[in-house]
Amino acid sequence: MKILNHTLILLILISSSLFSKEKLNQLYNEIKINHILSGELNSSSYLYRVKYNSPSCGGLSYHLGYYVNGDTTLKTNTNVDGGIYTGNDIAPKKLQDFTTQLGDLYLRFKRGSISAFHGKSTLNTPMTHNLYSMIPNFYDYSKIKKKLILKTEVSLAHIRAMSYGSRAYSDYTIIGDNTYSAGATSLATTKRAEFIDIGTISGADVASTYKMMHLSVRNSLVPYTVIKLHEYYTTDLLQMLYTDVITKYPFTSDLRSLFGIQYLSQKGLKSTTFDSSFASYTSSIYGIMLGSESFDNTFKSYISYTKNGSSDIFNPWGGDPLWSSTMFSRNEYRASVSAIKFHYYQIMPDMFGLFFQSDIALYTKSNFATATRAGSEVDLISGFDLKNGNYFKFIYNYKVSEIDKALDMKVLRILIGLKY
Repeated sequence: MKILNHTLILLILISSSLFSKEKLNQLYNEIKINHILSGELNSSSYLYRVKYNSPSCGGLSYHLGYYVNGDTTLKTNTNVDGGIYTGNDIAPKKLQDFTTQLGDLYLRFKRGSISAFHGKSTLNTPMTHNLYSMIPNFYDYSKIKKKLILKTEVSLAHIRAMSYGSRAYSDYTIIGDNTYSAGATSLATTKRAEFIDIGTISGADVASTYKMMHLSVRNSLVPYTVIKLHEYYTTDLLQMLYTDVITKYPFTSDLRSLFGIQYLSQKGLKSTTFDSSFASYTSSIYGIMLGSESFDNTFKSYISYTKNGSSDIFNPWGGDPLWSSTMFSRNEYRASVSAIKFHYYQIMPDMFGLFFQSDIALYTKSNFATATRAGSEVDLISGFDLKNGNYFKFIYNYKVSEIDKALDMKVLRILIGLKY
């Protein structure tokens, strides 16, 4: 049945493109391979994505994106790796054991300074987006955006439901140590690639009452500076405020300085089944960043520092805006944690996109009852980035868990991407 569904949708997408007068960039395919070479994790998966963007008619267009995520059978899989599987079988062993999802299904309108969205897709806001996943988190939402005077842009979104992607399993387990601080709840271990209302997926008690409103304001009136503010209000559950200010000031003909500050605060609005005292819950965290980057984006280096307060950040909807995060560590969302991260990236476009990236993060011990020591992580990435979704990467992760030495990780993997 999965193969039949996949074939039917693929035929619809291809036929839509064939009968359209505008062929360019309407239909494209994407393939990813995520293969573990060595380490504590033992997995290998593939992602196939096909996306159709219809021609615009009076500013209105429709979009479909279909995803297939499964096992390559190149490894004897024993666990779910971060970003590997969306299916709920922890160890799929056959090529036919795959998960399919119509993740993108939406209408988009754009005319002049106004744009609007209605349907299901990814949602790129600080508390609903993180970088690494085979199938991403999807959201069912409506959004309107308007450009105003004084280089100001305002958007308002109504978010009804969310679908956990393949990496959400690790967001809750490996990264979050079975807490709600790293972008997912326990539902990520049993229900992925299916839409669940915002309240239920957060672990709250009365799902039907919870809907999220998101207000975003972006201003670039100050020279070399962008100011962003995001307000999230989830009915009867949680109020969140995230803001950052980033200044990029040129100091040579090739380089510009980076200076940023960020702040995240939360306030609980009602007691819930996961925490009877949640109504009195408050939390805040701030961060700073200092570094430099090239104008052509071939070089970037910075150091960041993050300081949390006395409470954990409640983070069940896939967010990760803090600059001190790494691929498998988000300890800075935990109470009383200070974090520092060193980031370096350089790419050589003339050498087939050869690049190198390193991230080194150090975290103080949190207030978790199970925490026994400070955590840290080193991520090293190198390979060829040919842009336009085509790449070949070697990724090495070394994580020191603050919970237990037995949870430390050393993982080497290959990541391949092809888009056409």
